[in-house]
Amino acid sequence: LDLSRASLGAEKCKVKLVAELLAGSPSLTVADLRYNKLGIESAILLAKIAKKKGISLCGITSEQTQANFN
Repeated sequence: LDLSRASLGAEKCKVKLVAELLAGSPSLTVADLRYNKLGIESAILLAKIAKKKGISLCGITSEQTQANFN
């Protein structure tokens, strides 16, 4: 799923929709969220869901504790 440059930014309603999409997708394995200037809370939320579902977020590895989405 390519959502890079989707202008998610700090708009929590958009991030919430993406979070629901990630959580509800049974077959999604990769989501590219680069270049969206996500806030820390948004990035943590999406990373937690991705980890639980086994979804790779481009630009983030499972060992990372920080990510730069700028």
